[in-house]
Amino acid sequence: VWAMGWDRRSVLLAVCDNESWQTYRLPKASHAMDPTHGWYTEWPRIREVQQNFALMCMHGMFYRFPLDFRHDHTGGIRPLASHLRYVTDFCGLKDLLVLSADDTSILENPLAGQSQSNLWFGRLEDLSTWGIGYAFGGPWLGDRVEEDVPSDPYLFDGFRGRMLHLAAGGGEPVDVLLEIDRDGNGEWEPYASMRIPSSGYTWRAFEDREPGEWIRLRTNRDATISAYFHYAASLSRERVTDEALFAGLPDQGDAVDPVLVRPAGHNGHLQIVAGTSPTPSGGAGDASSPTYYELDGRMQLSQIDDPDLAAATLTILQRPEPLVGYDEASAFVTTLEGMKLRLPRVAGTTPNGRDIREVQSERSLAHIGNIFYEIPRGELGKHVLEYRKMRPVSAHTKVISDFCSWRGLLVLAGAKRDVVGDGHVFGGADGGPAVWCGMVDDLWKLGKPVGIGGPWKDSAVTAGQPSDPYLMTGFDQKSVELSHDSSEPVTFRIEIDYSNRDYWKPYTEIVAPAGETVRYEFPAQYLAHWGRFVADRDCEATAWLTYE
Repeated sequence: VWAMGWDRRSVLLAVCDNESWQTYRLPKASHAMDPTHGWYTEWPRIREVQQNFALMCMHGMFYRFPLDFRHDHTGGIRPLASHLRYVTDFCGLKDLLVLSADDTSILENPLAGQSQSNLWFGRLEDLSTWGIGYAFGGPWLGDRVEEDVPSDPYLFDGFRGRMLHLAAGGGEPVDVLLEIDRDGNGEWEPYASMRIPSSGYTWRAFEDREPGEWIRLRTNRDATISAYFHYAASLSRERVTDEALFAGLPDQGDAVDPVLVRPAGHNGHLQIVAGTSPTPSGGAGDASSPTYYELDGRMQLSQIDDPDLAAATLTILQRPEPLVGYDEASAFVTTLEGMKLRLPRVAGTTPNGRDIREVQSERSLAHIGNIFYEIPRGELGKHVLEYRKMRPVSAHTKVISDFCSWRGLLVLAGAKRDVVGDGHVFGGADGGPAVWCGMVDDLWKLGKPVGIGGPWKDSAVTAGQPSDPYLMTGFDQKSVELSHDSSEPVTFRIEIDYSNRDYWKPYTEIVAPAGETVRYEFPAQYLAHWGRFVADRDCEATAWLTYE
């Protein structure tokens, strides 16, 4: 018997073999299924989709699952792709893979006139162009563990860019033994040892060639401890970018007519309001006389002469949104508790269009600083978003004025009229607006997440006061430039939140001499969710990060 679930640490795979249960742990690719309301408990699946080929779908990741998985044969689970689609079920149909979904819901969501969903028909190999499989989790997360009692096994093979964060409380060193099950046969062997110093934190990177189907840990004494892994990608995957797929979207500097879109409530059409922006202060178009269109199921665009319907649709589409802001340092969002979280933006781009909207049920798609993100909904409802648990999807230099899901499609508004007919751009008739249509997991191919920014830009800094958190997860090739206006050297401490719990650990300290800019490059395999900076003296300082 195989049973799946999750807790705050990781995905859980419970196996009953010969009347004995054993729990195995796997990383999460997404936090979107974490809320404690439990609405997602029916969606995990392990199912054969081709002869002798089963898929396992859980927490935003597709895995290949061995059908002979049992206690003495646990090898062979391999990550295939991370995904955005809210997959409710899947099956094989002849040589096709069929995915069901739960796209936009009308629950607490006036931006949709009707709930939207559809089936997707594709091939198993199509998954190789979706998310590369960034994942995270661990066996312990602030847990009290007993001396020499091993943790649950945690999936180790199948990923590249692997690293481990270890943290302990109590102010005393803790020795941690790492053991591996090399072949998945239940035979464990010592592999490495690590010491958590009295400061309470250490980390280690693993080479891609280092062996082991599973890894587990044990300590030399009772301790309160966290062991949390980050994996950069599936070992079998490289990032795929498809410029031709998105050629129908305008670039920065192109003449663009703002367009708003909404699945209609009175029929099955896509409502399109041309010439205005998502917010009343957007400054584009004349809100008193919007031009109103509908795109039907045959993908034919028609202008509709109905001023009342047009005005009502515009009023709905211009409803207030969650707070997204920009300053000289970065983009930022603000949590319900008032914490400002800072995000990178793509160099050379100007904020435009809608920021946040539901495209898959019970989570939001965000477009901030020309970077797409997935943001889980909060425990209190859709109006409260779990910004701390957002993950980047892609970055780009296109101009997108709005987006939504419609009939199982992802719709990106404001496409070029002159490429209508390429299979993805529709509308544009008689000078009307055009939209790009594809699937939500096409967004992985829009461009690798990159960006610039930081928590400070010539900012007044108080000694010992941490900066706002700045997003790190999902980005690689990370560097920071530090400078200040003090006549004395300033020591900057970099702190990291490796587990999305607002628990911070010191990573390193960097001394910036007076009048100099110091550049620090993070190790290629160092991964965390958030970073922040602390200066040891009052000054005006800049902490400017580049993600390439």
